[in-house]
Formats: sequence, C-alpha cells, structure tokens
Amino acid sequence: MGILRRPHLFLGFLFSTLPVALDATTIVILHGEGQLILAADSKRRYAQGGETLFEATACKLLVLGDMVFTASGSTALAGADGQSLFDVRALAGRMLSQPGRIIERVRRFDDALVGELDRVRPVFDERQTTGLFLEVALAGVTNGRPVLFIRRFEVSADAEGRLAARRIVRRSCDECRSMIEVLGHDDGIVDLLEGTTTAERRRMAQSLETARTFIRAEIAQTPDWVGPPIDVLRLDRWGIHWEGRKPECDGGR
Repeated sequence: MGILRRPHLFLGFLFSTLPVALDATTIVILHGEGQLILAADSKRRYAQGGETLFEATACKLLVLGDMVFTASGSTALAGADGQSLFDVRALAGRMLSQPGRIIERVRRFDDALVGELDRVRPVFDERQTTGLFLEVALAGVTNGRPVLFIRRFEVSADAEGRLAARRIVRRSCDECRSMIEVLGHDDGIVDLLEGTTTAERRRMAQSLETARTFIRAEIAQTPDWVGPPIDVLRLDRWGIHWEGRKPECDGGR
C-alpha cells in the first residue's frame, strides 16, 4: 500500500499560444480509520507560450456542500480572447452541487468532464504530445463514512492517430482505500516513506501533522511549483471540517 514513484504531470501540451492555469501542485490524501485528511499547497501558475505570466495563491480544496473537490495539473484553459475553454473547478461546482446521492453526482461529473475534454480535442492535436496531465479527487460522506474517488487523465492517441484526453482506468478508483494518495509532485514524500512499514503508514494516515509534513517536503523539493500556505481539512462521519485554511478558502464547516 502507499504511493509509488511515478512520472510527474506532463504540462507541456498546453504550452501553446493559449493561456493555461497550471496546478502542478501537491495534494495529500490520508485515509485513516473512519476519516479522510486532505491537504494542499497554494501555488498556481498562469502560463502562455511556454512562459509564466504570473503566479497566484489559490485554494485547491473546494468544498461543495457535502463534497470536497481538488485537482492537480492543467486545470483550466483560456482562448486567445481570454474566454474560458476549459475549467475543471467550474465544472465541479456545477455538477457536484446538484441534488442526488454522492455516487450519482460523481458519475455526472465523470460524464461531463469527458465531454469537456473531447470538446477541447483540437488543443491536443495541435500540440502533438502525450502523457499524464490532470488528476482529480472527489470526497464526501456516505452512510456515516468518508468515501474517496480519484480520476487520472492522460493524452493518448486513438486507433486513427488522433490525440485525446482519456481516463487512466488502472490508476483511477471508486471508494479508494489506499492509506496514502498523492496528486501532483511526490518525490519528497516518496523519500520520506522509503523504508516505512505498513503499520507505520497506518499511523501516519491518522495524523493531520503528517499531511502538513508531506506538503512541506514537496515545497522544499520543488519550490518553483509547490508553495505555501498549506490548507487542511478532514472528513469523518459528522461531515467536513477545516483544520487550517487561508482566506481564499471560503465556505466549508
């Protein structure tokens, strides 16, 4: 159990003339006994033509009623006129705030996200590059227990050679049970976990401080992409609780 060293998000395919918001971030999810802990850094980059336009502080843990949404990678894309072409956070806000059971809302979000990615297919064809580019996590409380859903997408070619964004089924999960999940940069965390036992990781997964320590490790390792402050929230049978947030993180309990 736990995390394995893996390729980082490939962001270059959107480095065209179109502005893009990049959350090449670190999001830590700890699945402890009866609870989920989510922690995220705050750095967001806006780039165009391969150059960073500016950086901003962003809240990457979005509370939508009884659900939490977070994402890493190329999370938004704007056209040359500044109009939004793709925004995964706005999509989550629309789909996850609707009525229905959590699993039903997750399914609606899945369908809508795939539709949006198909719509911006010409961007992928233009760049002619492939790889992992977007990771999404959704969490909530169902029947008194926290549940977690993770989706990972890569750009790959179909049988006719056309590029499109496709869900990586083998690395996505419903009601995920892994004790430690990381979206985005994870090299520093992998180093911290090296040599730890399952029992030690189980104890780590219960700790808010572990989540903060993991994020700090990535801030130290990749400061150009991961930055403070750190936001943390916890889900348990009673709902969603902030354990530390900056002013940009409005809403929640």
